[in-house]
Amino acid sequence: MAIPAGILQPTTLPEEPPADEGQGGAARDEAQDAKAVPRAARKSKIATKAGSGRVEGRKLYLPEDLYFRLRMLAYQRGQKLSECAAEVLDKALPKWTVSRDG
Repeated sequence: MAIPAGILQPTTLPEEPPADEGQGGAARDEAQDAKAVPRAARKSKIATKAGSGRVEGRKLYLPEDLYFRLRMLAYQRGQKLSECAAEVLDKALPKWTVSRDG
């Protein structure tokens, strides 16, 4: 299995070629103006298991090697990292039932 280069090594953005004012400068300015317009915020569509309720963001601190293993598993399965983590934890953690008496 080939590992994408971005996972193991940091990547850098490619350098922009020098702007050539005499050639297509107006077209480049229009394209940059179009990029500057803010887009509407997208709603998060996180897939959850049926009946699990609402989803909230949490902070979780993991060792680097564990995070890498989890990220590689998510990549292999073609899932988001949070989906893969939820699936792994759901299988590993015990199921608890809470009942309250009067």
